[in-house]
Amino acid sequence: MRSFFVAATTASCLLLWAPDPVAAQTVDPEALPPRAVGADTDPAAARDRGRDGGRDGAPEAPAREAPGSVPAPVSGPVPVPAPAPVSGPAPASAPAVGTVQGRADSPLSRATRDLLTRAQAIQKRCCEGPRKDWARQRREAEAAFSRAISLNPRLDEAWVGWISEVYPRLFSTPDDAAFDTGWILVERRLKAALRVMPKRAELWRLLGDTLAARGSRKTGEEREALFAEGVDAFGKAARLEPDNAENQFRLAYLHKLRWDTEPAATRPLVWRDLEDTFARSRQVDPQVRGESWALLAQFRYEAAVAQAVRGRIDPDRLEDVETAIDTAIDTDFSNVRVWMDVGDLLMRRGTDGLGAAEDTGAAALRERAMKAYANVLKIEPASAEGWRRMVGALRAHGETLTRGWTVRTADLDRILEDMEMAARMLAQLEPENGHPWADVGFTYDVRARFADGEARKTSAREAEAYYRKAVGLQPLDASLWSSLGAALSRRAELEPSGPARERLLLEAGNAWDMSRDLF
Repeated sequence: MRSFFVAATTASCLLLWAPDPVAAQTVDPEALPPRAVGADTDPAAARDRGRDGGRDGAPEAPAREAPGSVPAPVSGPVPVPAPAPVSGPAPASAPAVGTVQGRADSPLSRATRDLLTRAQAIQKRCCEGPRKDWARQRREAEAAFSRAISLNPRLDEAWVGWISEVYPRLFSTPDDAAFDTGWILVERRLKAALRVMPKRAELWRLLGDTLAARGSRKTGEEREALFAEGVDAFGKAARLEPDNAENQFRLAYLHKLRWDTEPAATRPLVWRDLEDTFARSRQVDPQVRGESWALLAQFRYEAAVAQAVRGRIDPDRLEDVETAIDTAIDTDFSNVRVWMDVGDLLMRRGTDGLGAAEDTGAAALRERAMKAYANVLKIEPASAEGWRRMVGALRAHGETLTRGWTVRTADLDRILEDMEMAARMLAQLEPENGHPWADVGFTYDVRARFADGEARKTSAREAEAYYRKAVGLQPLDASLWSSLGAALSRRAELEPSGPARERLLLEAGNAWDMSRDLF
């Protein structure tokens, strides 16, 4: 969800309303690593490498912590893990940084021009200097853009800069209540602007994005009402700009969110809405872009699963899915959203027991998914969603390998090393999230299962240390307490009878009690 709407809303550059400055509401955004090299340049070759299970291309891993170290817990507000987001389109390029392009009917004052130039300069150099300065630079840029908007509400460049700072911050908010509060403020400002400027399609599109973002973390009737209002907002944008395929494209993603939670009995209605949306999109813009093909591949697969007979999907339907995947990559090879969607689809096919064709095993599909995520990280090394998906894919692949009668130790070691590296990168990007450290702990848990003697005890202690760190960051997360309890119990099994064993069992029981109380 977050990835799609951060990208989609950045593309809506011409914004003409004037909310109150938001600098006072800013939560310190955490630093992101600097941007690295781009993606491959040969789509056909990359797709072939993806099919044969290649996984090259991810950035180098950060340095490991000292073995056995247990970092101190972080105090302060406790975030709740956010649900996994769905992906979406890539952002359109914003105006050149460092330029001032005011509207002819809205001349810039000296103060406004100075503020805008300063904000764009801060944004340009952000994340180029020492890591400790990144959060401060992002706050300064957001505040300067906000003040420029207050001085000149019709200044498009100030809105572009403000959105590029505020929207990622809102989507990275793990606490559901804070997430909803932030989007409610944006929704109110958009609706206030639309009361005086009801003919601006960009505003209606952004309102649709905002309502869909709020609906993504709701349930039941409230979720349905927000999605219905979002559909109406996109419809108004389409009536104002009937030749703009962006309206239909974003509406298709909102229908995808509907599909994800729609009861089986009414899913055919959502599928019909999606087919109509794609048809209208192709009428407006025959050159269907890569994201649309990737989304179409996902829904072709959903329809194929819904019509599977005795757990077996029609091979012709799988071929249609593969055709859409290949077309998406060939059409928009350097688009992060395309690779993210393709990776998600391949990962699902590789884990649900249905999506593997006779000549394509589930393991090969998972390898192709990891290759797609590696391409995401080539294009955008600071993508938290890219790293999150890579961690999840490696974990699922590793768990599958350990279920067999025999385990190829070399393959498992490689997967665990890659997973630990990816989890540490995600922890750097989201320092208040405890789950990446729990994933690091998981790698040591698995190592302990396949080790002997002192190495087994060492790995078990490492696993416990990282689970403790995860709980320290998110002490209200029941799943993390459960994982800590299991790690302590496994450590107790390795100790001889005595006080140390009894202490570990007592701590394990306390951790499970905490988990049960929080559920």
